[in-house]
Amino acid sequence: MHFSKLQSKSALLIVAARIISCLILAVIIANPSRIRKVPGTRDFKLVTLIDASKSMLTKDDSSQTRLAKIANVMNNKDIYENLQNFAKTETYLFADGCVPTTLPFVVQPLPGDTNFGAALTHVLQMNELGVPVGAVLLLSDGRSNVGPSPQDVAKRFANATIPITTVTVAEDTRPLDIAIVAPSQTIQAKRDEPFTLTAHVSANNPRAMDVHVQLLLNAAVVQETEIRLPAMADKTPVQFTVASPTAGLQTYVVRLKTDAPDAVQDNDTDFLSVQVEQPPVFKILYLANTLDWDWRFFSKLHEDAPSVQASALILLGDLPSGETPQPKPRFFTENIATDVTEFPENTDFYAPFDAVIADTRVFASCSDKAIQALLSFVENKGGGLLLKGPVENLRDDIASLLPAKAFAAEFVNSPLRLSPNPQFIFSKKVASRLLSEGIFAPRLHVLTMMTELKKSARSALDASLPNGKASALAAHTVGAGRVLYLSSTATWTWKLSSDSSQVIYNDFWTQLVAFLAETGKPRFNCLNNGSKIPVDQTTDILLDVLGTDFLPAPDARVTLSATAPDGSVATMELSPSLHELGRYEAPFTPASAGEYLLQFETRLQDSVYASQAVVIARGAGPESANTAPNLALMQDIARITAGRSLSLKELASALRSPSALADAVPLSPSVPMEETRIPLLPPVVLYLLLFASCMLAWWLRRSLSLK
Repeated sequence: MHFSKLQSKSALLIVAARIISCLILAVIIANPSRIRKVPGTRDFKLVTLIDASKSMLTKDDSSQTRLAKIANVMNNKDIYENLQNFAKTETYLFADGCVPTTLPFVVQPLPGDTNFGAALTHVLQMNELGVPVGAVLLLSDGRSNVGPSPQDVAKRFANATIPITTVTVAEDTRPLDIAIVAPSQTIQAKRDEPFTLTAHVSANNPRAMDVHVQLLLNAAVVQETEIRLPAMADKTPVQFTVASPTAGLQTYVVRLKTDAPDAVQDNDTDFLSVQVEQPPVFKILYLANTLDWDWRFFSKLHEDAPSVQASALILLGDLPSGETPQPKPRFFTENIATDVTEFPENTDFYAPFDAVIADTRVFASCSDKAIQALLSFVENKGGGLLLKGPVENLRDDIASLLPAKAFAAEFVNSPLRLSPNPQFIFSKKVASRLLSEGIFAPRLHVLTMMTELKKSARSALDASLPNGKASALAAHTVGAGRVLYLSSTATWTWKLSSDSSQVIYNDFWTQLVAFLAETGKPRFNCLNNGSKIPVDQTTDILLDVLGTDFLPAPDARVTLSATAPDGSVATMELSPSLHELGRYEAPFTPASAGEYLLQFETRLQDSVYASQAVVIARGAGPESANTAPNLALMQDIARITAGRSLSLKELASALRSPSALADAVPLSPSVPMEETRIPLLPPVVLYLLLFASCMLAWWLRRSLSLK
């Protein structure tokens, strides 16, 4: 009975072995296989576009930048040889433009923002000439921020049947990034007075964290503080209160210090421009043909009002002629560096001054050129002019400057109260003080009162006369400057009238001087002074130049020397602007963040003038503002063009052999393909299995027969 059961089991095993042998034989006869298509010719191009913009310098969870990750794959010798064996390859680095390169490529970012549209359009233009493009590899983090829409350009690829395989080089989640941003405008401050500097810190931190912030000036830490950032901090303010003993444009640096991983290093530092102002100093030139009391008291004004710096050019008379045929004029000068032998006929003489106070009687001693020079100073430079004295027998060109049409001479025998206008020239505070103290016309003097003003003029001091209301001080605009007429030539008497009149005199003249001087224009004005410009982007440096006549100079030669933060100097010539007369410009691209000193050398005729400005370069713009990978855009481009969306690991695996690359990277239907049949199981394996099954059946039968 036991032998019968064993015999039955052995028979079943023999039948099973024979069935397996038959099945294996059927598989051998059927020869199941798969078909692999490979390019049958190399008459097509594979274009590789590698994003080398600044966002590719972001460090994700690893210590490498995104661009370095691409280099690790593409710069492998075996991989770029496989690419060359697969097709004719062309490689381009792109940011705002395309730069051809070869593999292995140099890991170096390109300037500008990311322009997907321009890079892809460049490939389409290549397809129209020479060898057609069969496929495109696009390696990027998906951050496109300038140029045409990438999706619109992808539709043109779809029409041209050129698939784009996109490779997103970034982690799926945005890495931790901490950034500090300072205001872009220049901050105004006063010397030796405290001012507050404010910056804002942002981070995509999932939890609250501490950050150390430093404030530096001239590479030295001025202040530092610790702030607590809430989760997903957005513009958390950090403030520093400082004071500067030095006037001028100063650059403060705010810098983050943290032990946490930070994906983008460029936005950990920013700059604040602070214009520290001196107490205002107004340079006034006093012109007269006699050394009067007005000048004697006005010259002492700076002792009580340091903002007024007075110079004088006063004709004293003629020197004895002696042996010379004509007498030489004799001048009294103060705070004037050059020797003067006549009233200046060169407009450039007035360049250092903000305003001129002139006694109308001086013009009888001036030549036509001297008067024209003064008129150019007012009309073109914007300097102020205050006229005082008699108006009879004035030259027409001087009389046209006066703000009034009609005048009346009034002898002041009794106190005549003057009422200041609180909305013109005088501030409300000063006007109210003058009213409370009482300001009166000098007694026993003749005042030339203005009874009818021109339409362009306004009155600043009013008086009530027997014949009606008149103005003792009025002003209007002439050209770029301002012209005032003051009826009195004896305001110095206010200082002697009482103790409080000293305050009245100082208030009156400091307000007039400030009003006169505030419209002046510098001869050399850099429009970029104190501004912030982006790193690696071209900015036009603009310089406005006025000639010796204070008109825009079209024939100047301007040389710019730009000193970088590392001390290197770049020299360039500025070209005349096509849009503005007297403006000169040159493109400037800062290579690194920091303060750049711009020194201009301007040649006008036979003279050379020096001026300077400061600009601050910093990393800014969309490349630094958002570094999160844009996987959706990369997938859209691949979907629209019938390509594939891969990770960098998948691409690295596909690049190990040309056949794997052909499977991973879709090609254009216009590329001829060869079909290769590949068995699913190697024939040797099938024959071995058939042999094994047959031998098993034979052994089982023999064993059963023996038993």
